[in-house]
Amino acid sequence: MFTDIVKPENNEIELFRMAERLGVKSLALYYEMHRDLFDLQMQTPIKLCTAGKSKADVIVKMFGEPGRAQIMIGPEHQQKHSLYAELSKKKIALCFPLSSIIDSKPEKKVSLVENFSRHIRLCRKHKVRIVAATFASDPYHLRSEHDIRSLLTVLGMGTREIKEALDGLC
Repeated sequence: MFTDIVKPENNEIELFRMAERLGVKSLALYYEMHRDLFDLQMQTPIKLCTAGKSKADVIVKMFGEPGRAQIMIGPEHQQKHSLYAELSKKKIALCFPLSSIIDSKPEKKVSLVENFSRHIRLCRKHKVRIVAATFASDPYHLRSEHDIRSLLTVLGMGTREIKEALDGLC
């Protein structure tokens, strides 16, 4: 099941409505601090879970059930092999915030696509799990699963890799 990670800014209901229209079945709400979702879950049929920063600034912990994924939000310019080896060893997934490509200016998109493609190749080499999400804070920045699959194909991911990148966060 496709799970998108979003960063709500007191606009949860609008995000839920847009996600329903786009066919998103599950959302992970990224908050700085852990937040109870019981009241929000009652307002939407979409499955909700929370995500937030752990001790390290870049690690996102999926709250809720024990054993949920730990995710590092994609390093923008870092391409050190030691980073990927450490992520693989600690079983931390690398998340690509696709909003940085989607919302960027046309002249910057080419370099971002090249950079993300390079990260994908390094993740493949070091057997690091990849997670893709929009990290949208505006409802109009959400994308359907089909759109995200298409973008990941352009970035050089195969069908199996795309399925693994989009499934099973919460």
